[in-house]
Amino acid sequence: MSSRRFARSAAVMVSGTAAGQALVILSSPILTRLYSPGDFGVLAVYTAVLAFVVLISSLRYELAIPLPRTDRSAANLLTLSLCVLGLIVALTSLAVALFGESLTKWLNTPALEPYLWALPLGILLGGANKALSYWALRKMAFGCVARTRFQQGAGMAASQVALGYFHWGALGLIVGHIVGYAAGLISLLRFASGPDGARLRRTRASRVWYGARRFRNFPIYSAWSDMANVGGTQMPLILFASLFSPTVAGLYMLAHRVASAPAALMAEATGKAFMAHAVPARRDGYLAELTYRVFVLLLRAGLGPLIIVAAIAPELFSIVFGAQWAEAGRYLQWIIPWIAAVFVFAPLTTLYAVLERQKVDLYFQITLLVTRVCALVLGALLGGPIMATACYASSAVVVYVCFGTWLLHAAGVSYSALVRTLSAEMSFVAVIAITLVLIKQWLAVQTPLLTDPSTLCVLASALLLGGSTMWRARTALMKIADVGERVPGIDPRK
Repeated sequence: MSSRRFARSAAVMVSGTAAGQALVILSSPILTRLYSPGDFGVLAVYTAVLAFVVLISSLRYELAIPLPRTDRSAANLLTLSLCVLGLIVALTSLAVALFGESLTKWLNTPALEPYLWALPLGILLGGANKALSYWALRKMAFGCVARTRFQQGAGMAASQVALGYFHWGALGLIVGHIVGYAAGLISLLRFASGPDGARLRRTRASRVWYGARRFRNFPIYSAWSDMANVGGTQMPLILFASLFSPTVAGLYMLAHRVASAPAALMAEATGKAFMAHAVPARRDGYLAELTYRVFVLLLRAGLGPLIIVAAIAPELFSIVFGAQWAEAGRYLQWIIPWIAAVFVFAPLTTLYAVLERQKVDLYFQITLLVTRVCALVLGALLGGPIMATACYASSAVVVYVCFGTWLLHAAGVSYSALVRTLSAEMSFVAVIAITLVLIKQWLAVQTPLLTDPSTLCVLASALLLGGSTMWRARTALMKIADVGERVPGIDPRK
C-alpha cells in the first residue's frame, strides 16, 4: 500500500482536528472572561475523572477493531466494546450514588458534588465516540472521523460560551463538555447505521465471546497501561485541587487546554491514521520506512512551533486571556517539553498494538505514572505548584524519549538513524530558541517605553521563524508519499 494514502488520510484527520480545536482555542479568551479560575478548576477535576473512566470504558477492546481481516469479526468486536461500555456506565452510576459526596471531599472540590450526575452521561457519550471512531478508521472513513473532531470542538465551544453568557458557572462548562461529545457522535452514528448497519445487527453472542478471548491482551495489558497513562496525565489536575485549591487546578488546566490538548488531539489524529496504514505496512514489509518518515514529520511539525509558544507564553496569556490568567503562562512554559514529547512519540505508540507488544506498553505506562507522580509530589513539597509542574514535565520527557526510541527500533528503525535525526532537529530548534531570546532582548532595549515588548516578539517570531518550521514539516510530509525513496543520506534500518 502506497504511503501517499497515509499522507492524504493524515492531512484529513489533522485538518478536522485542527479546525475543531481552533474553535476551542478561539473561544478560550471569551470563556476566561465569562468564568472564573475556580469554575475552570471544577471543570478540571470533572474532566480528569471523566478521562480516566472513558479510557477504560470498553476495556480497550476498541483498539482491536481495525485488526481482524474480516468485517464480520470486527463488527463483533464493536458490539463487545459497546456492551462493556454499558456495564461501565451502570457501575459508575452506582458509584456516584453511593460515594459521590466522599469523592468530592477527597478531591477538595465540594462545588462538583451537585454535578456528578453528568459523569455517567459523559462516559456513555465519550465511550461510544471511541468505539465507533475505530470502526470508521477500519473502513478508512477518515473524513467521518475528521467531521467528528470538528463537531466536538464546535459543539463544546458554542455551548460553553452561550451558557457562560447566562452565568451558569461551572455547570455551564461541564454541560458544554457533554454537548461536545454528543455533537461529535452524530457523524459516527450515521456512518455506522449506513451500508454496514446490517452487518452490525447480525452479530452473535458466540462470536462476541470469541473476540473477547482472542483479543484478551487488550484488557489485560492495554487497559492497565492506558489507565496508567491517563492517570499520570490527569494527576496534576487532581493533586493541584487537593493539595492547593481548585483555582490552581484551573490555571494549570488553561495552560494544558491551550497547548497540550490541541497538540495531543492532533497527535491522536496522526496516530490513528498511522495505525490504519501500519497494519498493512507490517504485512508488506515497509513498516520501518513508514515509521521513520512519520517520526521525522512529527519532529518537524511540533518542535519549532512549541518553542515559539514557550518563549512568549506569560505575556501572551496576559494579553489574550486577561491579567488574572498570566500565571497560567508560566505553567505552560514548563510543560512545553512534555507536550513536545507527547506530540512526537504518542502517535507512534500505536505500534504497541500493531506489533502486539502490549506487555511492553504496560511497563512503559507504569514507569511513566510512577515517575510523574513521584516527581510532582516532590516538586510540590519543595517549591509549590510551579516547581511541581517543572519536575512532572521533566520526568515525563525522559521516559517518553527512552521508551519511544526503543519502540521505533522494534519497528525496524536503527538507533543510529534516530540519534542522527534527533540531533539534527534539536540543533535546529536550539537555533530557533536562541534567535527568539535575542529578538526579545533586542525589542526590550529598543522599545523601553513599551510595557509589553513581547507583543512585537510574537509578530517577529511568527514572520521570521514560523514559515521555516512549517516548510520543513511540509517537506517531511511530502517524503512520506513514497516510502521506496528513502531520505537522502539516512537509511532507517542502518
